[in-house]
Amino acid sequence: MNFKSQNPIDASQSERFKLYKSGKLWLVAGLTFFSFLGGSVLNNTNVHADVTAATTTSSSAASTASSASVATSSAASDATTKATSVSSSAATQVTSAATTKTTSQAATASSSAATSQSTSTASSSTSQATKTASSAATSTSATATSQATSVASSTATTTQVSRTASSTAASAASSTATVKAVTPASSTVSSTATIATKATAKVAAVAYTAATTSSTDVWTIGDTTRPRVDVVDVASYQSTMTQSDFNKLKAAGVKTVIVKSTEGTDYTNPAALNQAKMANKAGLNVDFYHYATFSTADAAKSEATNMAGFLVKNNVSTKVLLFADMEDSSSYSVNATANLNAFWSTLDSFGYKNHGVYTSNSYLYRDAVVKTVGQSRVWRAQYPYTPSANNLWNTKDGAWQFSDTALLPSGSDYTGYIDVSIDYNGLTEDSAGTNTFVTTTSSNDTTTSEVTTDTSATTNTSTSSTTKKASGWYTFTKNTAIKSAASDSAKTVGTYSKGNRVYYNAEVTTNGETWLRYLSYSGSEHFVKIAAAKTTTTKPAASTSKTVTKNETGTYKFTKTTAIKGSVSDSAKTLGTYYKGDTVYYNAKVTKNGETWLRYLSYSGAQHYVKISSAAKSTTTTKPATSTSKTVTKAETGTYKFTGTTAIKGSVNDSAKTLGTYYKGDTVYYNAKVTKNGETWLRYLSYSGAQHYVKISSAAKSTTTTKPATSTSKTVTKAETGTYKFTGTTAIKGSVNDSAKTLGTYYKGDTVYYNAKVTKNGQTWLRYLSYSGAQHYVKISGAATTTTSSKSTATASAKTVAQTGTYKFAKTTAIKSSASDAASTVGTYYKGNTVNYNAKVTTNGQTWLRYTSYSGAQHYVKVSGGAATTTSSSASKTTAAAGSFTFKTTTNIRTAASLNASVVGQYYAGESVYYIGTVSANGYQWLKYLSNSGAYHYVAKID
Repeated sequence: MNFKSQNPIDASQSERFKLYKSGKLWLVAGLTFFSFLGGSVLNNTNVHADVTAATTTSSSAASTASSASVATSSAASDATTKATSVSSSAATQVTSAATTKTTSQAATASSSAATSQSTSTASSSTSQATKTASSAATSTSATATSQATSVASSTATTTQVSRTASSTAASAASSTATVKAVTPASSTVSSTATIATKATAKVAAVAYTAATTSSTDVWTIGDTTRPRVDVVDVASYQSTMTQSDFNKLKAAGVKTVIVKSTEGTDYTNPAALNQAKMANKAGLNVDFYHYATFSTADAAKSEATNMAGFLVKNNVSTKVLLFADMEDSSSYSVNATANLNAFWSTLDSFGYKNHGVYTSNSYLYRDAVVKTVGQSRVWRAQYPYTPSANNLWNTKDGAWQFSDTALLPSGSDYTGYIDVSIDYNGLTEDSAGTNTFVTTTSSNDTTTSEVTTDTSATTNTSTSSTTKKASGWYTFTKNTAIKSAASDSAKTVGTYSKGNRVYYNAEVTTNGETWLRYLSYSGSEHFVKIAAAKTTTTKPAASTSKTVTKNETGTYKFTKTTAIKGSVSDSAKTLGTYYKGDTVYYNAKVTKNGETWLRYLSYSGAQHYVKISSAAKSTTTTKPATSTSKTVTKAETGTYKFTGTTAIKGSVNDSAKTLGTYYKGDTVYYNAKVTKNGETWLRYLSYSGAQHYVKISSAAKSTTTTKPATSTSKTVTKAETGTYKFTGTTAIKGSVNDSAKTLGTYYKGDTVYYNAKVTKNGQTWLRYLSYSGAQHYVKISGAATTTTSSKSTATASAKTVAQTGTYKFAKTTAIKSSASDAASTVGTYYKGNTVNYNAKVTTNGQTWLRYTSYSGAQHYVKVSGGAATTTSSSASKTTAAAGSFTFKTTTNIRTAASLNASVVGQYYAGESVYYIGTVSANGYQWLKYLSNSGAYHYVAKID
């Protein structure tokens, strides 16, 4: 499951999404057509340039792409099957570009035959239509194979593969109108076509991979320099994976396998059931995903019914997590939110209510589909060229898919690439674990000793044990210990509470007792006793520590600081704290020893407990309250503006670790005031979700201990905002210090939006917030200014002209740290990639383009004949003006201030953008801003 990027590739950001493996190779043609059609409509003088108001336009484009999909699948059905058969023999080893060409010709021939048959005998039977298509495919198979061998002898470059793939999609799409008459002739033909099309797409994917081997980042799961691999996802492409392969994934630390179940309204992954069962057997959690192609609510309901059909037929647990894979171009729709909600509602009606979304920043309606589940349940795809354990992306999402070129551990049977992800919040584990399938089945009894299943005959035999294969759900009527074996003397490994359920796979009878056996999440067999030999020995019921659990739900507001426990016991480990004014949503009340506890499901999925009343006068044993270090927390909200530099702490303690700093003029939104030892602290919820604290007053005259202020290096920070245009080369620093590490460079003509001015030692610095979220500094006045520090390293003949535009690369081009062939290479652009530059540099007769990378550093690429191939926006005068604009209608985001520029996203009504300049072009006022990728983007201002 991969995403096709719509945005220009930024090598420093290292984001790439390959145009294959989604199962729809024709997506390239579809997107091209969609972009062309969208541009034509937006040029209509009766509609504003970038207002996305015409639903029919998007629907029409999506419908066209969808129709092309159906036609391609139908035309290629039998023909592709025969071509694939040839590929599976010795021809498998030839260049994949040839295979793609073979498939294209076979599909074309099949289309032609189908056209002829449809024209002459439109009312013929299904059998006759199928026979005609099959015959045509057979007649072209030999020719296709012969030509495949011929093409294989040529050089399989990336360009050839891309051109061939595009040809395949275009050829199939051109046959849409004619072949469409044959499509409904047979559901079998349609199903076969879908599977064959996916096989063809995979062949093209292999061709692409082979052609780009020199730049593909291939690595093995278990490499500790890469992000942690919690999740892998598989489809029919990985159907050759064996049980041993899944076992190796489990041993490598993988926790979850996400299996493709269905696509569209009629395709089912033929390997899905086997893949899920092997994953379960290996002790791996299983989720499923559906590849969505719908563009209307009705189509969404049909696709949901297709997925539900697979789930119900195979008795998949309703606890299983289901993802909607939103990446197909035909699913683009201005009603994306409503359509996906229709998909979810249909699944809900079948009892499957555990949902998540797979998406990417490059997906046109990303924000719209994310709304349906919330960001914490998003599985986002974004690929660095070299993913690193020290550089994690998308940490606010549930999970991040960071590579599709990982290999299974050494010695695995499957040697192809596999998609891998890291799970940040337990999203993918919020499922059924290894209990994916819940069918209750019975089979012949299997005994582990020479005794019968008659309990009366085995109660006196201490070693007798009978295991009966059975499965189903069991609901506990009392607290029950979990054992490592079917014995009271076995090790206790956990506890089930009254009302909990377990899915068991066998019944074990030993010594007159009945035990249920189940497979734990760790992969070990666990046992719970449900019936004892002597019903009078109810020791737990007679215990003085009787526990009663009442299933009820509600919200509780805490009136004091309360510890969070892992079990109903004061001596249990404290897992966290609730403060006065906080609330919790509980799912049960537990009474033990006269004390009342609330049970709730934590974010990790574990049950947690908080005590709300105590029989032993626990309300008076508030030792912390009687301590000399009394802490009082008052729940209140507000905004606080800092009057000086203030440390951020992880607790109400000066000696606690400093997590960050607020500066004079900064503001924070707090949720409580905490008083301790005469000092006042503000508590607020940090971006990571943890509670942080800042001290705003001190009893120990802490306001006078401002050592930095009395230092000879006095620093004064004045909170003010504005835009600064650099008049020379200026280093970017991590602190207000010339000796601080240089993080990047600004050049003459560049601009920065600053949030404060800092004065230190007679020097003036500007502070601004970088893309990484850290504060950066640039010196604009003072002795030994950095604006002239780079003259010695600059080439005497270098001339820099501030100019913006978009450049499309005609060949592979190295990215340099400066405008010199001898400079360090920091990345690569490939043929067809684009970059948004901010200046042209001429040095030693060479022309270079300069652009701002994601890190904030300036990078350079050398161009040949750049003036003829760049799309410069210098003709449109850009006026430096900073401000904020709130959109009143959905507006397209473009790569240049032009109606002909590429659309890279949208702003919705109510959203805001902070711009750094305005451009007048095409009769509109455009707002210019710097995007996260480091590229300049433009939006038409619509009042």
